Amino acid sequence: VRKLHALARFCVVYGLLYLDDGLEGLFAEFDVLAEYPGGMAECMEFVSKNLRYPEAALQKRIEGWVLVSFTVGVDGTITDVETLKGVYEALDEEAMRVVRLMPKWKPCEWYGKRVPMKFTMPIEFRLKSKIFHR
Repeated sequence: VRKLHALARFCVVYGLLYLDDGLEGLFAEFDVLAEYPGGMAECMEFVSKNLRYPEAALQKRIEGWVLVSFTVGVDGTITDVETLKGVYEALDEEAMRVVRLMPKWKPCEWYGKRVPMKFTMPIEFRLKSKIFHR
């Protein structure tokens, strides 16, 4: 089974289509891909506005990418949110919190039928660099 990947600056998206018989459909076969309302630029804006740097990670100066997986259901709701690759527990929890806050997406369609679609999204936690003066 071949899975195609798409990169939209901030959100990496891959699609797994779960059919009624339990088989996976291919990304290329979707009639309509699930989409965040307003597109990926709006998705980035939402994450940016809602993401809070956890105090524990801030004090320890921990940064990095958290890879979050979730499913867009047939009604567009976000479910099955989990961390695929974490950095630090507080950062992982914050990334999942923000994904759970997302509004309903436009659902995926396959042969005219709405189907769930699984996504993976990297969320970066980066501390602002200090400027040192001589």
